Amino acid sequence: MDFCFDAVVIDTSALESYQFDFCGWTTQTLPSFFDLLTEKRVGLLNHPVLDGEIRKHISHSQLLEKVNGLQQNFHRNKEFYKLIGISPEDAIKRLSELDVVKKLLSKYNELFEGATILPFSSPDIVFEKYFSSVPPFSENGNKKSEFPDAFIIESVIGFLKSPPYKNILVISKDGDWKQAFENVERASFCESIDDALKMIQNTEKIESVVAACEEDILEAIRFQAECECYNLPEYEIPEYADVEIASIEVKDIGCFIPLRITPSTVVFKSIAQIIVNGSTRIIDEDRSVWDHEDKEYMYVSYSDLSFKNGHSEIECEISIEFSPEDNDYTARVTDTKILEEYAIDIDLDGADITFDDCSEDQLAYETLLEDHR
Repeated sequence: MDFCFDAVVIDTSALESYQFDFCGWTTQTLPSFFDLLTEKRVGLLNHPVLDGEIRKHISHSQLLEKVNGLQQNFHRNKEFYKLIGISPEDAIKRLSELDVVKKLLSKYNELFEGATILPFSSPDIVFEKYFSSVPPFSENGNKKSEFPDAFIIESVIGFLKSPPYKNILVISKDGDWKQAFENVERASFCESIDDALKMIQNTEKIESVVAACEEDILEAIRFQAECECYNLPEYEIPEYADVEIASIEVKDIGCFIPLRITPSTVVFKSIAQIIVNGSTRIIDEDRSVWDHEDKEYMYVSYSDLSFKNGHSEIECEISIEFSPEDNDYTARVTDTKILEEYAIDIDLDGADITFDDCSEDQLAYETLLEDHR
């Protein structure tokens, strides 16, 4: 499918899904999308209100939370980092000097440098829609909170009426935005940048390349999955315990989202289905006593949980180099990344689960070891 849009406007909600990672630290989605717009000569639209919202959200990006969490990890485990020759003090200092917000804002300025800044629309039109409950304003809820979006949307609609642009793609996860553009001529809508990437590029080449090295891709994902942290959302796990993974099998990959396609490389996102065996310690709620007034356990009992055939879906980013010859591909996996914010949730629905009660002697011994670390 040809990308038949002259310009794109991206709502804050669509960027938030990717943590405003314009630098590509966690995923190449945003850098790849903006590179593609440049390649296709598709214009960017911006608005003073939208610009202000993006800048405000960047300063609260989840990337900051991750860096802060990494600093805390160095603090908690500094003795272990010293065992492998890493200076936790130096690492903490370098992390504190990273200035994530400054780097993200700088990259945002670079990417939007050539964007067309839309003028403010007439307040009369916006207030008329406010009193008439026309999207983005609704009959119920806090309608006043929709004023920033209303000014952006009205400016985009006004811009569509002026040459030389013919078609605009609107990207937003906000249902009010979708309703507002539902009957606007020459405005197309999609809910995510992933969807936009699929509109711009064809996945057929990716499918052909993947077929040539699927086993290598599955093995690369398995290798990365073994290094991830896992969680069992159905159970409460003590702070000192982890989910220990015994084995991982990658069953399948699908849902290809093209990020970058060249004559010799493809970079794409995909969903991998994995089967996991492992164990952990859980708080046995049936044998523990909960104080409803103080909102804490008066007495805690634990069980060791083992499971087989737990399953999960993980989002991956995969890079492949290939040499096309007579429609056959010699392909090589060059990079694999698992895109998870914190830990991978394991679904135990249909899994084989066994429980073993922890003895008091065992717990006392482990507590003693923990106290002497």
